[in-house]
Amino acid sequence: MLRYHAATGAIGVVTLRCFNIAGAVDSVGDADTTRIIPKAIAVAAGQADVLGINGDGKAVREFTHVADVADAMVLGLAAASPGTAATYNIGSGIEVTLLDVVRTVESIAGHKFPVEHLPPKPEPAVLVADSDRIRRDLEWHPGQSSLDQIIRDAWDAAVPHTAG
Repeated sequence: MLRYHAATGAIGVVTLRCFNIAGAVDSVGDADTTRIIPKAIAVAAGQADVLGINGDGKAVREFTHVADVADAMVLGLAAASPGTAATYNIGSGIEVTLLDVVRTVESIAGHKFPVEHLPPKPEPAVLVADSDRIRRDLEWHPGQSSLDQIIRDAWDAAVPHTAG
């Protein structure tokens, strides 16, 4: 409907499809422990008992720092010219396994934590966005989306006494 309205010239539309937003900004992070990074941090911080991972943990995903997503939104708003409609995938393009997430949280926390390997679920082995279009059209670059930066910022927001 928005595309049709944009075709009239009355509005411009930019749709952003975001993939696995994570991290924290200004000590505000994601407390939803149904997601792997907040859950791994909660377990490492002693706020939850165990991190459950489907299968062997070798599923490949990507995570995009919330600050990089905010930058994409600013660029998207600026690009929304009347009469145009565009859709962009927002993803870091940095492939990591779920075991990489565990290892990175352990490294930042300074200790190992309990991980339970659950039966595998039917899910894609690799799920990574193609963000070439927004990189090309809007010159968006996810500069804060390394796994280490995402988890470090999320850890500092969730466990403030370790920040520094």
